[in-house]
Amino acid sequence: MIKAAYVHPVPHELGADLQIWQLDLDAYAATAQLDELSAHEHARAARMAFGQDAQRYLACRHALRRILADALECSVQSVKIEIDELDKPRLADHVTLQFNVSHSAQVGLIALSRDTPIGVDIEVVRSIIDTDTLARSHFTDDELAEWLRMAKPERDRSFLTCWTRKEACLKALGVGLSAPPSAVNAGCSPRVRVVSVSLGERRCALTVYPLVVPCGTVAAVAIAEPEEVTLARQFFQGS
Repeated sequence: MIKAAYVHPVPHELGADLQIWQLDLDAYAATAQLDELSAHEHARAARMAFGQDAQRYLACRHALRRILADALECSVQSVKIEIDELDKPRLADHVTLQFNVSHSAQVGLIALSRDTPIGVDIEVVRSIIDTDTLARSHFTDDELAEWLRMAKPERDRSFLTCWTRKEACLKALGVGLSAPPSAVNAGCSPRVRVVSVSLGERRCALTVYPLVVPCGTVAAVAIAEPEEVTLARQFFQGS
């Protein structure tokens, strides 16, 4: 079981099927052995330039495996995570249990759903270099106009809010880096929104929700219908 000192439930009103946890990755890494991880996870950590980043990554993966083991009522060693053709992590032996992970600096976020495609993203609020160029490259026209209307002191937080919403949507659809962020019209305001995603001449839709997570962060969770996921993945696999 996960120790409560490291992991806290994130409140939401999206039903009992969806569970979300916030993690203090530095505290976790300082006290857990970080064993029971795969060779792939250790290899990825070894490629990271900074040791603290590697420890935080391993802590997040360790917590994920323990949460999945609790949900599946199995040992941690029995949890098999694989990467699909669009780089989406999934359980190798369980087709319906859905999970998603995000972390920024010392804060981690893990979401679990019994059968609903989900995506989460979190960012520690900080100053962003050259937000104007990034926004013009990755935001939709509507998002850019919304962002430019913000007062300048609010723009870093608003930029990160929009970015987490986009990332959560792409992760819920399971398309990862195959889809450009500019294909997702998620908005800069932290509110519930039905999001339209461009699929060439077609579109798919899903819903993004803000999450209230402390520690000076912005976060979002996106929920998709399975048929929308299938539509998006078919499009981006073929593009």
